[in-house]
Amino acid sequence: MQQFKSDKTSINKHKVPALFKKVTFMPNTTNLDYGGGKYDTATEYLAKLKVTNVIYDPFNRTEVENVAALAKKDYDTATLSNVLNVILEEDIRVNILIEIKRRLSSHGKLYISVYEGNGTGVATTSTKRGSCQLNRNI
Repeated sequence: MQQFKSDKTSINKHKVPALFKKVTFMPNTTNLDYGGGKYDTATEYLAKLKVTNVIYDPFNRTEVENVAALAKKDYDTATLSNVLNVILEEDIRVNILIEIKRRLSSHGKLYISVYEGNGTGVATTSTKRGSCQLNRNI
C-alpha cells in the first residue's frame, strides 16, 4: 500500500497532459490511461483522434470504473503520465509496470512520462498534502 496517496496529484482539469500530444495514436484503437486522474481531458482529446481512452485510477475513479478498465486484456496502447514520480515505494512502481504489461496486446506500446521535480533525485514528501515527489528523471 502506498504511504502517500496520489489522489491530490490529479491537476489537469483544463489541459491535456503533455504526454498525449507527443504520441501518434492510431485511430480505432484503445488506450489504457493508467493513473489517469479524475478529469476527462485526455479522454476528450483522444476521442477527437478516434481513440477510446479507458482510465484506471484507484484514487480518483470508482471501483466499477477501475474493475472495468482492468477487465480488458488487449489494449493497443497504455499511457503512464506523471504517475511513477509520485509513488515512493519501488515495489509498487514495478507492480504497476507489470500490471500494464498484462493488459497490453502482444503488439501494444506503453508510453511513460515523469515529472522530474527539482531533479535532485531526493524524494520530498508532504504529510499536509499527503503526497510524494521523487524528483528523479525517467
